[in-house]
Amino acid sequence: MKSKNWFKPLGIALLLTLAACGGGGGGSSATPDVTTPALEAVTVASGMNPSPDGFAFPNFASSASTAELDTADMVTMFGSTLDICIDAATPCVLTAEASAWARMVNQARVSGHCEGLAVLSAARFTDKLDPKTFTLTNTGDVTHALIRAFATQFFKEAQDATKKFSKKSPSDIVATLAAALKSGVPEYTLGVYTDIGGHAILPIGVEFPSADIAHIKVYDSNWPNADRYVAVNLKDETWSFAFSGADPANDPDMWTGGKGDIDITPFSARASATCPFCGDKSGVQKSLLLVRSALPNWSIETADGTITPGSTDLGDTSVRPVRAAGTTTTRVDAPTDYLVSTTIGATGITLHLGSTARVSGVTPDAVFEVNAPKTTSDTPVTITNTSVAVDDPKVVLTVADKNLVASGAGDANTVSSSGDAVSVELTTTDGKVVTEKATLESPAIEVRTGAAQGVTEGISYEVLTQVSTTQVEKLTVATDGKETTTKTDSVLDNQKQTVVLPDDLKAPDVKGGLSPTAQRDASGTPIATTTTVAGAATATTVAGATPTTLANITATTVKPKSVTSTTKPPTKPATTTTIARGRSQVDVTLNIDAWTPGVNDLMSSGFSAVLTITNGGGTPTTTCTDIACVEGTAVSVQATGVDPTSSRSITTSLEYNITKMAGPFEVRCGTTGAWIAATGSGTSYSAKCTIDSITKDETLYLRA
Repeated sequence: MKSKNWFKPLGIALLLTLAACGGGGGGSSATPDVTTPALEAVTVASGMNPSPDGFAFPNFASSASTAELDTADMVTMFGSTLDICIDAATPCVLTAEASAWARMVNQARVSGHCEGLAVLSAARFTDKLDPKTFTLTNTGDVTHALIRAFATQFFKEAQDATKKFSKKSPSDIVATLAAALKSGVPEYTLGVYTDIGGHAILPIGVEFPSADIAHIKVYDSNWPNADRYVAVNLKDETWSFAFSGADPANDPDMWTGGKGDIDITPFSARASATCPFCGDKSGVQKSLLLVRSALPNWSIETADGTITPGSTDLGDTSVRPVRAAGTTTTRVDAPTDYLVSTTIGATGITLHLGSTARVSGVTPDAVFEVNAPKTTSDTPVTITNTSVAVDDPKVVLTVADKNLVASGAGDANTVSSSGDAVSVELTTTDGKVVTEKATLESPAIEVRTGAAQGVTEGISYEVLTQVSTTQVEKLTVATDGKETTTKTDSVLDNQKQTVVLPDDLKAPDVKGGLSPTAQRDASGTPIATTTTVAGAATATTVAGATPTTLANITATTVKPKSVTSTTKPPTKPATTTTIARGRSQVDVTLNIDAWTPGVNDLMSSGFSAVLTITNGGGTPTTTCTDIACVEGTAVSVQATGVDPTSSRSITTSLEYNITKMAGPFEVRCGTTGAWIAATGSGTSYSAKCTIDSITKDETLYLRA
């Protein structure tokens, strides 16, 4: 069954292809390899901006809203067929398998909705919908549309495409995005990962501040109405991204990575998305596991080998962090989420859990769940395509197949599906083997022994059966063999879409390292407006690529000021930075009149000179590696002052940092600044200077 009608925001039915939050997962080898276009160093933009095209409210944990993926959402996504609704009846009552899949999604969204925010904003921009996205609030139809967008991370088609791109280098990712954005609309979501964290953002443009550096401009739902970017070193094949820092160029906990730690997911991968649990499960050739644990100390033994939270790809098995609360790879004191894609095969896989955990999964034959409390020892959990087994009475196992579902907790516990029934077989504390089945007559059951959590002392085992949509019958068997039957008005947990997590697995309201939500929320801020001014063409040369002239862009550019040099090094194209109209515009230029080494001197090349502008608009960093590039640097910035859009006072500052210079030198920031002598020895010297507040044209000086 193909999925449909992903969003109906504001009463408008919007047919949309979606992307996956977190970007993880694997897929079928039948998916063709993607072809990387040639990298053209041309500034390109979709025309989309964080304001008015992004959301004003920031990314949010599920605790921020009472909304969840519910029956209405499932019907909107997949229709009211027999796979979704019992007997395809109206009003819909979800089948056991549909409910289990919804629980898996609701478990995953506990920590945030980054991909949903990226995808829905892109869809509204592409379809030119009103009112503007920036004016929407996180309520009602909007929230449910975001949740449905988030849910597509579990679609096989998205996982297949993402895994192909996860094997590409960072420069290949840049090339693909630069080519795609020429269409004038965003076509991919972007995933970046550290060892214990992942984040999804929306690429809206690509800039090339220097020959070896590309900036992927993004809408980042953690930072509404802000200019954010992922910096890619095209030469070293590395990337960096400010997850938690307000200044994207100076985040002390900067995320960094390389090939395998960055991927993209095309919206087109969802155009033919299939329901992952419907019919013969044709949408699932592999198995997908969602693992949430209090600590990242779990492991899974697969046919490809043993994977852990630090793994990426191992044979045909992949693991990607959905998101971790911490912002550095050293933090291990917060719940973590991972998506694991693997082939279970005939021998199955073995899961080892070292802390409180909840694991959900979709196999080619069923949907399963493992709930392991904090007191659980490292008892292995064996998983096949049709069964889950563990010898620990504290662990609750669940298997759902079509409209049959059974849960069990006890010693020697196995829950399995034969297609016609879902069986629970376990052993009580007094050695009795108990077997119960969920069938068409009793489609939802739960069996637990006296050793299971929540069972009254003196009980051998109990069987709970959902006898109606609102009533549960409980058969209690005491250790002396006495049986008691009672009925209560309630619903079994394996019938619900809601997930109640133990304290160890709950997410913080604000992601680790981020400032409080109220400080980042741009709700109520006037929508940004832009002024189009013809800009001067510049040229950027990328290693291994043909030099390309950048097309004029809709921003203001400032020509470099005339600078003379006693050594007369060859002139290179000026490095310029573009900004949007706002506070007063001032220029920052470089002066090397006092530079005496010749152009061929070791001092004149091979170093790294990085000019970083904070809150100045446009491209925040400019990098040079030789003196000719330094001579041509001229940057136009927005000066310190009151922003007319937000009415906030904003301070613009700069830092000029030169490293790896082959000999002693000095640097000065501003005409009133002091000369700062470099420190170092041999052929490696470094120095930096700063201007705390830029209020007028400034000149930076370099001498040796």
